[in-house]
Amino acid sequence: MLSLRNSNGEYNLLAELLADRTYIPFIFVKFQRLDKAAIFERSDYGYGCLFTTYEKVKTRLQSENICVADTTVRPRKDIYLFDYDCVNEAVLNAIVHKDWTITEPQIFMFSDRIEILSHGGLPRGLTKEEFFDGISNQEILH
Repeated sequence: MLSLRNSNGEYNLLAELLADRTYIPFIFVKFQRLDKAAIFERSDYGYGCLFTTYEKVKTRLQSENICVADTTVRPRKDIYLFDYDCVNEAVLNAIVHKDWTITEPQIFMFSDRIEILSHGGLPRGLTKEEFFDGISNQEILH
């Protein structure tokens, strides 16, 4: 069972994330340079079901991952701008391991890098010191 309602019978945050329409944006910004001084393009893939949003972001990243072919060697060598599987994993982590009550995930694409921002925090009850000592959330709960 997905447990989409709280103890009062009202829809919870998980229900909101899976709804067809949400209030949550998911921003993709492409910059012209190596800094954030000049925006080339800004797109918002949010305001819908999280699964649909993720598919839209995946499609966008696939289209941005341009292949450059080196034809000076045989067989030719295809070189992509970035490792798609790694970036996809980072996007999934940004979605799964974030605090949805803070702000939306954002993806910033520069000519030399991709930044994926996902605001989160320490699990409730876990101090900064415990985190750096390797204490897990499960150990705090017991």
